[in-house]
Amino acid sequence: MVNAIKSYTLSIVGPENVGKKSLISKFDTSKDGHSLTIEGKEFRIESILSLPREEGGKYSENVSKVINQVRKSDIVIMMAEITEDYKIIAERFHNLMLAPRQKAIILINKLDLMDNTCSAYDIEEAVSTLTGRTPTVVFSTEKDLMVNKVKEALIKTIE
Repeated sequence: MVNAIKSYTLSIVGPENVGKKSLISKFDTSKDGHSLTIEGKEFRIESILSLPREEGGKYSENVSKVINQVRKSDIVIMMAEITEDYKIIAERFHNLMLAPRQKAIILINKLDLMDNTCSAYDIEEAVSTLTGRTPTVVFSTEKDLMVNKVKEALIKTIE
């Protein structure tokens, strides 16, 4: 008997230049680059979508296309940058209008650019609280900081 590997579909969404493709490069990916494996679990990348940065976390008129694509995935990774206001990050997350019971993680990239006014933990807690306890991780693809925490959060999302 052959054990079938459970595969989960994944959408990665966030503003331009937030590190969506850099994040993928930190995982063990398939030869075609369309799936990644973490701890024996396969995640098939359904889509990588860019959102324009707008005041107050609002999206452009094409948001319905993004929402429709995101809703097709088992798991949504919404990415943001450490320099963005955490309230705008939370509002952007809410504007995605995820389907009930759809899994999500918020990843805040560029930890290496963070000033010393608060800790990564403080930001994770603030965003998580504003988004209904959505798992949130502050990390850096550039400096390879806390990337293992991103992998752990992805695995916990499916458990």
